[in-house]
Amino acid sequence: MESPPEGATANDLPPEGGTASGPVVGAAYGLAVWAGSYLGLLPALGIYPPATRESPRRNLLMIAAHLVWGASLGGLFHGMKETQR
Repeated sequence: MESPPEGATANDLPPEGGTASGPVVGAAYGLAVWAGSYLGLLPALGIYPPATRESPRRNLLMIAAHLVWGASLGGLFHGMKETQR
């Protein structure tokens, strides 16, 4: 039997029997990625200005995109865990 994929996303999903669904946890992960990237890492590296300098419309768009991405990723990992049982 192969071991599950390793990485930040695989380890962030709830353990077996957790109460949160994959898409919900994934959406939270997507939001955390947005916040960590656009409020922390990218500005600190001088790659992109902080989100506080962007328009509210752009921030909402980027947050929505990260929520959808995260929920999709969470659903995918949840489905993969279900098929491995």
